[in-house]
Amino acid sequence: MLAAQLADARFTATLLGVFAGLALVLAVVGLFGVVSYEVAQRTRELGIRIALGAPPGGVVGLVVRQELVATTVGLVAGAVLGVSASGVLRPLLYKTPPADPLTILSVAGVLCLGALLGCYLPARRAT
Repeated sequence: MLAAQLADARFTATLLGVFAGLALVLAVVGLFGVVSYEVAQRTRELGIRIALGAPPGGVVGLVVRQELVATTVGLVAGAVLGVSASGVLRPLLYKTPPADPLTILSVAGVLCLGALLGCYLPARRAT
């Protein structure tokens, strides 16, 4: 009888979790693609820097730093907006705060890893 009463809530929570996971995967793939494309557009610039004497490792480090600064700004803005909009999810959560710091940090870490790979791989290939 208890299982029947909780079936709707369990189904909603499971469905929300699946869609949240898919949204995270799509966000990482999209972020990787955008950052990778942006770095690939700078291939000529990176080649000129290396031709003028910049070490390849320094050029890769420069690109990674620049892209991670932009990614960090986006992650902070997204976290602030997410926390402010998290009140909508309050009725669906059980014993979990809507602005769970562990969840926010883990999602930010996954997105940051996608951006890091998206800028490191093309920059390394360009050098």
